[in-house]
Amino acid sequence: MYKSTTCLTVRGEPCSTYYSEAEALEGAKYVKLEHGTDMSPYQCSKCGDWHLKHAGHLGKCSFCKDANGNPKELYATYEAAKRAASFAIEKGDAVYLEVYKCPCSNGYHLTHS
Repeated sequence: MYKSTTCLTVRGEPCSTYYSEAEALEGAKYVKLEHGTDMSPYQCSKCGDWHLKHAGHLGKCSFCKDANGNPKELYATYEAAKRAASFAIEKGDAVYLEVYKCPCSNGYHLTHS
């Protein structure tokens, strides 16, 4: 695992990056053991390497924007969004996050307020 020079997290920090799917799967197992969070590997269309996303994370919403005008993250279920919120709070990325149903699609978002 290494930190990407091209791909950034939502917070603008380098993503954890893996050279192969097998290595990313091992990373997902580690996160599950250490944090209890289910992660899924995916091959990045930007860099071609592998990153992890929360299981149940659908990517960016085609309709909803955050306060900065960026597409909001979309989760398949309330539970998947809640797990992502708990993980962000545990990592210190947020103090409080609330889950709400996306008004434009079948999914859920997180909000700070």
